Amino acid sequence: MPGSVYAGNRFRMLPRPYPCLFDDPGDFRPDVPNTISDVPRLRLEPGPSRIQQQAGDLSVPAVGLFHPARWGLWMTADPVSSLGQTLFEVSENSARDEAWLRAMTPAVREDQRFSGGPGWVESQDLGACFRAGDEVRLRFHLEQFACESIPELWSRFYEVRSRFGSRQRVDLLPFSEAFRLVEAKYNLINWDEEAGYYACGDRVEPYAHWQMGWVGGGMSAYAMAAEGRPESIERAYRNFDWIAQSGVAPAGVFWSFAQGAEVFGDMIDMTYGPDWHLVRRSGDGLYFLCKLYSLAKACGESSARLARWQGCLERVADALAGIWKRFGQFGQFVSDRNGAVIVGGTASGGIIPGALALASSLFDRPDWLAVSQESASTMVERFVDRGFTTGGPGEALQCPDSESAFGLLESLVVLHEVTGDSAWLAPAKAAADLACSWVMSWDFPFPAESCLGQIGAHSTGTVWANSQNKHAAPGICTLSGSSLFRLFRATGERRYLEILSEIAHSIPQFVSRAEQPIYGMGEGFICERVNTCDWEAPRIGVGEGFDVGCWCEVSMLLTYAETPGVYVDLDSGWTLALDHVEAVYENGLLKLSNPTDFAATVSVVADSARKPCSTPLRFTLESHGSATFKWV
Repeated sequence: MPGSVYAGNRFRMLPRPYPCLFDDPGDFRPDVPNTISDVPRLRLEPGPSRIQQQAGDLSVPAVGLFHPARWGLWMTADPVSSLGQTLFEVSENSARDEAWLRAMTPAVREDQRFSGGPGWVESQDLGACFRAGDEVRLRFHLEQFACESIPELWSRFYEVRSRFGSRQRVDLLPFSEAFRLVEAKYNLINWDEEAGYYACGDRVEPYAHWQMGWVGGGMSAYAMAAEGRPESIERAYRNFDWIAQSGVAPAGVFWSFAQGAEVFGDMIDMTYGPDWHLVRRSGDGLYFLCKLYSLAKACGESSARLARWQGCLERVADALAGIWKRFGQFGQFVSDRNGAVIVGGTASGGIIPGALALASSLFDRPDWLAVSQESASTMVERFVDRGFTTGGPGEALQCPDSESAFGLLESLVVLHEVTGDSAWLAPAKAAADLACSWVMSWDFPFPAESCLGQIGAHSTGTVWANSQNKHAAPGICTLSGSSLFRLFRATGERRYLEILSEIAHSIPQFVSRAEQPIYGMGEGFICERVNTCDWEAPRIGVGEGFDVGCWCEVSMLLTYAETPGVYVDLDSGWTLALDHVEAVYENGLLKLSNPTDFAATVSVVADSARKPCSTPLRFTLESHGSATFKWV
């Protein structure tokens, strides 16, 4: 059930209040079985089991099934009828030899509904009352087909996701203006002058100071250096200086948190685990700081500064490669004292192979590339081939998530670019098909009185984080999705660029502005909540959020830095505008227009004879002047 249930969510379950973390020392081991919180799921334990999800719980109003007898099935239905939302149900009997897929309207969750606070609460859903002559229509589509594998099930998903649901393109705020607003907010609120780093928030609470990776630490610095004003570029470099001097833990991984001069592991609020480190943080940091290093070097930064940065990157790359060599996995949480895997068994480090491949190409370390290739292949086999990835978030136990899927996709695309080996494209496509299942394909009808209803927000292109935190969000946590663009250029398959267009185009509408504040936030803030279901009700309702900015701001910064505003295939004339502009290519002339109320600076990528493309765009668009140009 896309955006919600993967492999039936049939995993070991621990009932834990939010934040959902391991707290039993018996689970502190590399071979812990995949463990989830008490989310909607088919049960491992005996007895009947059932999942009931409203359309608003799903990225796509669909249910998919792979049968070991080598056939697959997709059932889709209109997400909304005249009676309200559609309910999708999967149920099975005690003997596990019969199961039912149902689509019903109105959506009545019997007995209980999932809640992000207490876990499960009494359902208040009501059925419909009919009178003579009433009529209701629910359109659905059922397709059964030969299917050799779970990745093949997902490969058919693109046409499935576009079959139902209305979507409307609205040009509101160009990427460049959205970047300017977020950049200004970051320099006003997030920059810590005394410490010399970009915090992930307002620096009031401990979690709102420095965090590496995940929610944007190091990633924001790269985006600022790529497209920011001179002040932002210098601060981005100072941010890297701070990391190189103070940001690496004894084990060689990055520190998870900092508050000024004090550094911490992940469990800063817990009575255990002072040395815990969410390993994807170091993968994110290594990957984006390698890109920042390359950008600064190309811009003529001093050799002394580059040497300090290189020493930092080499230390972290050695540590991550060493974890793989010792344990045959990157784990989910590792010790920042000695690098041991504390909690294992996930794809939390999905981006690490890409980071190691990139570091290998920068610093001529074939041993890192060997680890990169081995680890990427292993994670594809362990996760993508089984239809889910886990471990990206640090507070959702090991629920299936989109973050690790997009991270692994990034790695596979980088491996193709670094090695030139087209064998990486097949697993990259499989990872992309899985990752894109988390992207909303339809516009949810927000209540007219809600904040998102009042601003006319469109949910198409928002991205679900994981199976526990049941909301969509503006952007991928925390990437631009440029891997989809690069995969498109390598394969020629347009669906990857089209889905990236949905993701990128969606983000600017959620940037809070003086003339259109969202959730009471100030200019340049973006909240992660795009609530299309009632998992937080009554505290936070459908179409509502809270007045806290977060990692989505970094996704917006990266979107402007790494994705084109307009793409043109000069051979076929096919043109796609990702940015909030209009573009037409006719008779050798590209016509661009700006229907918004803001000035726009737009990057344009124009390809010719691209099959496959021989000029990968790994870094900022601007650094490849032969392939791109800026239109103002």
